[in-house]
Amino acid sequence: MTVQRSTVLVIDDEPQFAYTLERILEDAYDVTVVTRSATAMGLFDEGRRYDVIITEIAMSGPLDGPGLQAYVGAMDPEQAERFVFSTTGIVSSRGWDFLRKHVGRCLYKPFAQSYVQRVVAAVAAVPHARPEAA
Repeated sequence: MTVQRSTVLVIDDEPQFAYTLERILEDAYDVTVVTRSATAMGLFDEGRRYDVIITEIAMSGPLDGPGLQAYVGAMDPEQAERFVFSTTGIVSSRGWDFLRKHVGRCLYKPFAQSYVQRVVAAVAAVPHARPEAA
């Protein structure tokens, strides 16, 4: 019997951070990396689901991290609960208000490998409808 690995979608418009997260997580998870929120929107529009979704809070593009979470939540509220947010810590007061509502679901750059692994494992472990096998 094959055990299905948890899936992680990483969305960050700064490739060096996106691929750092991939390297941290790839031994334990099936990781997909995209560098544009529009690409992520397309994946969700196709019905793709993930166990964990990591997105930059202040990402450029059609949607920032909170906007992408709201977009996903309009289609699939359960999937919107799978979000983790990354940041350099340079955010607006609105951004800090948002982060305070997501305590324990924020990764600060530069990433601490053990903390990233703990946060992702905690979110992946929350019971939910599993993504379809690819």
